[in-house]
Formats: sequence, structure tokens, C-alpha cells
Amino acid sequence: MSKALSHLLMALLTLAVSTVAVPDAFAQARTRPAPAVTHNVPERPAVAGKVRVEMIVIYAHNEDNRVDPALRDVMRQLKNFRFTGYRMLENHPTSLAVGQSTSFAVPGGRKIRMDLIDRTDTQAKVRIRMFNGSEKVLDTTVSIHRDRSFMIGGPSYEKGKLILPVTVNY
Repeated sequence: MSKALSHLLMALLTLAVSTVAVPDAFAQARTRPAPAVTHNVPERPAVAGKVRVEMIVIYAHNEDNRVDPALRDVMRQLKNFRFTGYRMLENHPTSLAVGQSTSFAVPGGRKIRMDLIDRTDTQAKVRIRMFNGSEKVLDTTVSIHRDRSFMIGGPSYEKGKLILPVTVNY
């Protein structure tokens, strides 16, 4: 018998013996699912107190390149839109506790309703609904980081669009 064939037979025999010699308990242990790994990520608890919620109504257009100086705090975000002129039309500040809401009219015959759903130490969850008459045209819930804004690219208005930044402070 050749040396190569001898080595091959020895390898096959070793493989056969090791497969047969595996205890049944070990085979079962290998097939058991691994225990689930849980990560203890603490959830941020709700925080009591009111949140200052402010919605600005901005008319964005390409009629000229004038920018209302009252918008300097949100200009960095407005640069993402493709308009040359921006004018603040209205400002709707309020303070809300969790579960409270506020409503107000905006230009173009629309109505906004904002509800403070939740508040943690880092963010507030706000539900924003916009109505055009009795038709609901927007219904969204957003988490806005504390002392930050969320921009809503709004509906058409005159020769441009309305942009509605929502800011939460606390």
C-alpha cells in the first residue's frame, strides 16, 4: 500500500471514530440556542414640567433676496431650502405640559394643532397636525432635541412656500 493511500485511510478512520465517539449530551448541547443577550440600556424617564414650544411661520420665496433679521436663529437650517428670500409672518410661542395642546391659524386658511406627547431630559415628543378646512393634510409626531428645532417644509403660499420651524426649550 502506498504511503499516500495509508495516510488517507488513517485520516478517514480518525474522522469516522471521532464522529461516532462524540457523546450524545455534547451533540445536544451544541444544538441548544445560545442564551439571549440583554443589554441594560436605561430608558430616559419622563420629566415633569412645562416645555416652551414655538412655531414660526416663514414665507419662503424667490421674489427677492431679502431675509428677515428676526430669522437669524434659524438661518442655518433655512439654507437647506432653495429660496432666496425669507420673511417671518407669525410667531406662535406657548408653554405645554405633557398631555396639553395648543391650536392656532396660519396663513392660507390653515390651522395647526400641536400636542406635547412626552418629555425626557434630552428631548420632547410633539404631535403636529395641520388642517386645511376640515381636511387633515399633515399628521406627524416628531422627537425634537432639547433647545433645538425641527423644520416642516409646508404648503404653497402666494408665490412661494410656508416653512414652519418648531422649537422646544426647557
